[in-house]
Amino acid sequence: MVNVFVVVNNARKRGELDERLKLTELDRKDKATDDDRKRTADATNLTLLLKSLEPENLVAFLRHTDFGATFRSEEIQPLRRYINFASRPDQEFLTKELEELRCQLVFCGQTLLDLVSKKTYSRRDDFSSVLPEEFINVERPKFVEDNAAEINNAATEFVNSFDSLVREARVLLKI
Repeated sequence: MVNVFVVVNNARKRGELDERLKLTELDRKDKATDDDRKRTADATNLTLLLKSLEPENLVAFLRHTDFGATFRSEEIQPLRRYINFASRPDQEFLTKELEELRCQLVFCGQTLLDLVSKKTYSRRDDFSSVLPEEFINVERPKFVEDNAAEINNAATEFVNSFDSLVREARVLLKI
């Protein structure tokens, strides 16, 4: 059986142990520095995401709007702008959990935009509606109600995804 004390003492005499301890300490400092850099970069990306998606405007609009009614098309422009740039690598979070949530947010946003694009009709003065003009003075067809429900569900999914990302970011980034 090897006497650990003798091995450590001999290594210390040769200076090997002190060097190993220094390297271990440097590794810990580098890891802490890397974690700090990740946290700083992710906090910056979160700030940019929040600025792009305008929670007090866009997210509030999506949270409270019934897409069965007429709405201003410009209200969803921040989402269009964000989705157009969301695939850039500089938009990605370095923390795996946050990046997965961001990808889910982008997917939900793209789904919502696709539905609004396919299932709404332009009106004058930058308004949109799920109701085609030819059905304005008649009973609403079932497809109109279905389209509104589908868009409302997609908006809810987007808002829930946004909320999850922000909550998780606050925990992981200690904000």
